[in-house]
Amino acid sequence: MSSARKNRLSKRRFNNLKSAASDLKEAVDIDFLEGVTPEDVDFAELMFHRRHVYEHRGGVADEKYITDSDDKSVRLGQALHESAESAHRIASLILRMARNVNRGFHEIVPPDEETIRFHKRLSERTASSQGAGISAGLITTKGFGKSDPRAKGESSQARAANRRVEIGIVDSRLFFDSETLPQK
Repeated sequence: MSSARKNRLSKRRFNNLKSAASDLKEAVDIDFLEGVTPEDVDFAELMFHRRHVYEHRGGVADEKYITDSDDKSVRLGQALHESAESAHRIASLILRMARNVNRGFHEIVPPDEETIRFHKRLSERTASSQGAGISAGLITTKGFGKSDPRAKGESSQARAANRRVEIGIVDSRLFFDSETLPQK
């Protein structure tokens, strides 16, 4: 990536998502707006403008906000308020965009297999130490990673389906010695 392009991306403000998406697509061929509707892009841009007002203007609409955002729902000097619905909607959109970036990044730079093996071993050790009071002899842990996928393919949906924890009951009989049996 050229230093000019890198500089432009590092100074990019995401109030204009379409422009930022175009720059990222041009720079590294990642479309973080994939699957995001035009209405959702407009909503996200409005919410990013509002975030700036909350951060720098105490949540009170100023002339710059009204001009830049074209928000017709508030007037100069009015305090902004968000509904639970709008908070959930923007959180969902940010998550979708982040997943797009993550997927695009891993298409460019595939995960390192040694790192995956390390985390698999770490997960197995962690799981085996988390018996919640159950005797360690009754628990068996095993990491499957890529060796036993539930969903085929390399799509983000398949990878998400394959990140899992499974609990299986092999023998449901409980063994008590005579001292731990409840008295009648």
